[in-house]
Amino acid sequence: MSQLVKNSVKKLTDKYDIGPELGKGQFGMVHKCWLKSESSIAETSKTLAMKSIEKKRHSKGTFAALLKNELVILPKAEHPNIVTIFEIFQD
Repeated sequence: MSQLVKNSVKKLTDKYDIGPELGKGQFGMVHKCWLKSESSIAETSKTLAMKSIEKKRHSKGTFAALLKNELVILPKAEHPNIVTIFEIFQD
């Protein structure tokens, strides 16, 4: 099972270097990112993807329920074809 950490630092940029945008969809954007050297989750050379979702735009109704459900299920899933969630930030 993946190691899931919630709100371990105040700002995402305190822990990650954020790179170029990889894609954009209806619900948010995905950026390439890297853990900074002081991180304890994985090797600092590991490239990750960060998905950001604008809360004020999607905080009500069905989408909010689906997102909460996804955040409960995905950390428990271990499969090479399923995204692994390492950390959740909320501001």
